[in-house]
Amino acid sequence: IWAHFCKYVYAGIGGLNEALRENFPVGQGPWYGLPSFITLFSPVDLKISSVYEYVIINDINNEWTNVFSLFGSAYLFNGIFMGTIYLIIIAIISYNLYQRRLKTTNYWTYLSYYLWSSGLILSFFSNYYTLLNIWELTVEAFLIGWWYKNYKSKSIK
Repeated sequence: IWAHFCKYVYAGIGGLNEALRENFPVGQGPWYGLPSFITLFSPVDLKISSVYEYVIINDINNEWTNVFSLFGSAYLFNGIFMGTIYLIIIAIISYNLYQRRLKTTNYWTYLSYYLWSSGLILSFFSNYYTLLNIWELTVEAFLIGWWYKNYKSKSIK
């Protein structure tokens, strides 16, 4: 169990290290990282090169990975320019949710920030912002908090 846990913790960094060492292609999917629901409204192709599907990170026992951490995924798949823009957008959303959390006692606003930051907490492993659940749950909690705040202020009057 310990070996599996250590592989999980270090797989993103190890995968990025091997991808850079082997000179894998960089920036071939500039729109990678967008949440999956974007493809419903736009014909953006979010696929990446198949070379990233199986990367050996330990030659002794042939341990492999297909994850590269949040920063590694942004660089490898989006390229330096689009990856930087992508990370700046993630940072702006994170900062705004954090500031809202500091300025309120609304439980739902807290929850929206915590749900969003779960992707940041797990960013050592992979880019969780490509998944729908983080976006969906964050927005739902934020909207419930906004509705509750407005409902509460109307009921006081």
